[in-house]
Amino acid sequence: MTPLPSLPREISTLAVEWLLEKQEGFAPGRAASFQAWCEADPRHALAVAKAERTLGFLGELPAMKEALAARLGEDAGKPQPIIRRFPRRAAAWGAAAAAVVLAALTVTTWRRSDDKAGDFSYVSNTDRPQQVVLADGSFVDLNSHTTIRTQMFPRERRIALQEGEAHFAVAHDASRPFVVEAAGVTIRAIGTAFNVRIRETRVEVLVSEGKVEITDARAGATAAGAQRPQLGAAERAVIPRASSSSITVVEKVDPRELREALSWHSSVTTISSRPLRDIVELFNRRNTLRLAITDAELAERNFGGSFALNQPRAFVRALEIDGDVVSEPRGENEIVLRHRR
Repeated sequence: MTPLPSLPREISTLAVEWLLEKQEGFAPGRAASFQAWCEADPRHALAVAKAERTLGFLGELPAMKEALAARLGEDAGKPQPIIRRFPRRAAAWGAAAAAVVLAALTVTTWRRSDDKAGDFSYVSNTDRPQQVVLADGSFVDLNSHTTIRTQMFPRERRIALQEGEAHFAVAHDASRPFVVEAAGVTIRAIGTAFNVRIRETRVEVLVSEGKVEITDARAGATAAGAQRPQLGAAERAVIPRASSSSITVVEKVDPRELREALSWHSSVTTISSRPLRDIVELFNRRNTLRLAITDAELAERNFGGSFALNQPRAFVRALEIDGDVVSEPRGENEIVLRHRR
């Protein structure tokens, strides 16, 4: 795997400082300065994305949390933010930022199962949503404190939502149905987008694109008023978990409520190791600016890292920083990537 270029420590430290200042609330004019800093160098935007993830991880690391709090003279046992920025604490602030940067180099979010047949588990137990891309090109957004297990078979893609909430943007493949299981409820799709949430007393399925087929493992559970094996766009099914005599309710969702229900999604995607052609396809699915690769060898080269898929130009600049990739504009809405000669 070829990762995106490593970031200088000074850039990573500045990114952390900016984010912690943002948490405290920007002073007048500082928000514009932060935006200008992010746009000045593609490494800055990448550093911010990595720092955002790392700040989320701190809640999972009690030892580091206590060390940071001690540096700042705060009681780690109190329910308060881990880090606060005050001008009189410049030295402590720098030490805390350095510790966060160190965490960014050593903490990983995902773990792989031992199964040999494409079996992975993904865990998001931070307070921030996470996004992963599956081997088939499907996107899965995991809300905080969510666990899924994925199994990619030759004729089926099967995902178990074990806890929490996840949104699935399914890559179309008519020969391999996409099946999600959540607390006894099975959701079957081919190419669509839908949200599944496990609550204490019910499972909620919300479709934003296409259609899904819902099967309830409880015998005799039916939709209110009629049999509704399929759920369409802008429809939500609420399936009670407690009693086999309870019914599934299907309801329409207006556009505003749909947007609010899906507003938690992460804008940063983590990819462990994928050919550049696959990563380019992900960007092209999300943007009007198209990326193209004219070099077959480069297209097959594996890359990994954290990307903001709505920022293709920043991704291209980050590739160029690595030294052997160059870009050329072709028309107004296309950028061609090739090896540096």
